[in-house]
Amino acid sequence: MKRFLTILMIVAILGGCFAAACAETDNPYADLEPVTIRLLCTALEDETWGVYVGKFTDRITEESGGKINFKITYAASTIFAGEGEVFDMLRSGSCDIANFALTQMNGFVPEVEVTCWPYVFDSSEHVMNFFSSEASAALVNKMEETSGLKYITAMYGGMRNLTTNGVEVRKPEDLAGLKIRCMNDNIYVSGMNAMGATAVPIAYGELYFSLQTGVIDGQENSGSVMVSGKLYEVQDTLNLTHHLSLPNSVFANNDFWAKLPQAYQDLILKVYHEGAQQYADEIDAIDDAYIEQCVQEGMKLVEDVDYEAFIEKTKAVFMDTYADRPEFIELYNAIRAAA
Repeated sequence: MKRFLTILMIVAILGGCFAAACAETDNPYADLEPVTIRLLCTALEDETWGVYVGKFTDRITEESGGKINFKITYAASTIFAGEGEVFDMLRSGSCDIANFALTQMNGFVPEVEVTCWPYVFDSSEHVMNFFSSEASAALVNKMEETSGLKYITAMYGGMRNLTTNGVEVRKPEDLAGLKIRCMNDNIYVSGMNAMGATAVPIAYGELYFSLQTGVIDGQENSGSVMVSGKLYEVQDTLNLTHHLSLPNSVFANNDFWAKLPQAYQDLILKVYHEGAQQYADEIDAIDDAYIEQCVQEGMKLVEDVDYEAFIEKTKAVFMDTYADRPEFIELYNAIRAAA
């Protein structure tokens, strides 16, 4: 009997050792050194993108068994001098991973500006289709080769809409003579002018006061920004123009990325790629809730916008503006073909 119990004990011990060994083998991060990643997020922590960044990074930390941790700086584009400085900080190695609009790459790949032209994208599905295409892969390769950054993902960022005071915008002619604030980049200025307005680039920090004092007649933004900035206090009409979807890109510093173990690289890419699709699937519903909140705050909602008129006008301006830039025309056509 004693011998039998001894055998059972040995079997149990060996079984426990085997299970532990299997657990170690199944964990690809067990023997890797922990790492803390310095991440710059351009959104506030409670804004939609900021919330999702928290979800992505929490999942990476959990799936790595706590081996990968993050030091996140939220509202980085406000703390620092806009997304341009965030981009420069990433390239210099002052941070490890950051997000920004793809237009920040225009100094290296000028035609990337096409992704931020009005009405080039129709929907979340359109955006995600393009960034899964061969044309997108060629664009990514060009960005990586010229910028020295590692591409992680790009994703649908929701649709932006126009707000105005006392003017309902349904067609391009309704924007004639209106001074509409846009972001301070040539492509945004050109795009807003192409829609029929007079574009006025103003820093976001000056937006509320500029609307309040009548320096500008309106602005364009996502629903979350309209709510967080309380723009419904200084604008009375929300026009569902759905004119612009800015692909939100995530890149890593190349030197930092090269030092990461392959297992860490694979995990980060997996979580961000899956997260990008989740974000695309959910962002429109989230933005609709923000728009409803603006309506509850007293804004009039204009829904019967003539999208075809805007698409036709902005396409004509684009083709004329970039007639001598075949790489711009080629990318525009490739994006439209992914619809």
